[in-house]
Amino acid sequence: MTTTFLLSFRKDVSFLGKVSLKHHLRQIPDNATVIVDASRADFVDPDVRELIDKFVVDAPKRGIHVECRQLEHVARERPSLQQRLAFFRRASIK
Repeated sequence: MTTTFLLSFRKDVSFLGKVSLKHHLRQIPDNATVIVDASRADFVDPDVRELIDKFVVDAPKRGIHVECRQLEHVARERPSLQQRLAFFRRASIK
């Protein structure tokens, strides 16, 4: 029987969560299935993204199957102040 783990991100994923994420990823046993769900995330810090990418690359060595949901669509850079203001201007017009 394969154990499945769900790693779900919401809103912004800052570098502050990197240590905790690293700890949790190390606890995943060999031959497990991991679902990385970023469908609710707007931003993932580049350091966190690097950690996830490394886990995905190394997972097959441990027999771990990783399924990524919407991770490729999540911004790696925070929107600039100008971009955020433009978004709010457009949102308030509707």
